[in-house]
Amino acid sequence: MKLFRRAVFFLFAAIFLIGAPQLVFYTLGYSFKAGSEQGIVQSGLIFLSTAPPGAAIYVGGRRYRETTPSIIRDLMPGHYPIRLVLKDYFPWARNVPVEAGKATVLGSVLLRPRQPDWKTHILQTYDQLISIPATHHLLLQKDGDSGPVEIYDWKSKKRYPLFTAPELKSHFPENLFISPGSLAVLGIGKFDGKIQARLAKAGEEESGVSWTGAEKDFDPKQVKWDERDERYLFMRQENELKRADLYQKNASDFLSGVRGYAVDNRRVLYFSGQDFLSIDVTGKSPKAIWKDADSFLGEEGEIEIIPVSPDMVFFLTAKGRLVTNHPPRIIADEKVQGVQFDKKNQKLLYWTETAVGSAEWISHKPAMGTSELEIKKKTLFEGGRRIQTAFWAHDGAYVVYQDQNKVYLLEPQAFADPLVYELFEVKNGSQAFYSDDSGEVFYLDKNTGHLMSLELIPT
Repeated sequence: MKLFRRAVFFLFAAIFLIGAPQLVFYTLGYSFKAGSEQGIVQSGLIFLSTAPPGAAIYVGGRRYRETTPSIIRDLMPGHYPIRLVLKDYFPWARNVPVEAGKATVLGSVLLRPRQPDWKTHILQTYDQLISIPATHHLLLQKDGDSGPVEIYDWKSKKRYPLFTAPELKSHFPENLFISPGSLAVLGIGKFDGKIQARLAKAGEEESGVSWTGAEKDFDPKQVKWDERDERYLFMRQENELKRADLYQKNASDFLSGVRGYAVDNRRVLYFSGQDFLSIDVTGKSPKAIWKDADSFLGEEGEIEIIPVSPDMVFFLTAKGRLVTNHPPRIIADEKVQGVQFDKKNQKLLYWTETAVGSAEWISHKPAMGTSELEIKKKTLFEGGRRIQTAFWAHDGAYVVYQDQNKVYLLEPQAFADPLVYELFEVKNGSQAFYSDDSGEVFYLDKNTGHLMSLELIPT
């Protein structure tokens, strides 16, 4: 009996001595891989989350016990075929890599419905749709560029006519201008020997200013104002910047030698042709921001200035060079058509006629010295014909873009080629608009001109 107990004791001791280290290694994310030269290998994991949630997970053809969102742990390094399945949605399938000691995060997988959610907002024919950035308003225009103008609040589902004062001519406005974040719309026209400017808001009385001038040659560029203070309107013609005062009902010269400007936080940011400067909207407190900016912005052509934060500004030259005031200065050397900045994730989206790219800034602190910003650039898609516009979607995980009259959903892949899905076609000459707040793409129907939307992100 003693011999038996001793044998049992040594058996359990051997099991403990062999199993305990493996248990410790397992809790630390390591496993023993039979036949491997490495012997003990650190495992990895995959995190999966979908919109909508609740998708069944298949790993290599075998169903995982949980649904999304979920973490699949203890995976040996390698590639795993992952398939996500949810009723009434197209399956999502990718070959997903796993690295030792790392997590492969797929936290924003968008499942496409088999029956898209189309909505008709207004059963009238429109020719133009213009979004007002950083608001929930859309500008709608009938009968071409000089027809009646309406504003549509896609949040409240209400619309309002603009520029309805009886003294205005039927062809007013000849030009329309918007300013990011402002709910006002500016219309400018020429009649009765004067230049007329009217600032209109949905459901509010219009304010305006008129002045005499070289009516024949008047062609304002880059008309802007501050969303926080709509008293002053700024209009650039040639390289002269004028300021219209809606309180005093007059307009006057403000700055000369201006190749581009923006109005932000009650200051006018402008490029003089050599330096990047700022001045208060009242004409006080001038300040130099970036000396000798012309070495990056060039010597000719109009400059579009896009402030996105108190310390970050983008510049887009006439030749499509995209520059920022943070080193390294140049993001793209030429042919950029437009940009969109995601403030939450600090990611820039930019596009040319044929490609879509992204850039993000990562704080880096050298061993000695202060923190520096590093830029990480990536081409998301190539092969377009004439890309009109693009938007970040699903919190920066996807891109909605319009190429000619067709709208597409782009799914960038960190470990594979991007996937592109065609969504619909818009009315010729119009542009679609996507809002991540509502998860919808707004557009004019290609046949009827009705205001429509397609829900991309389930609410």
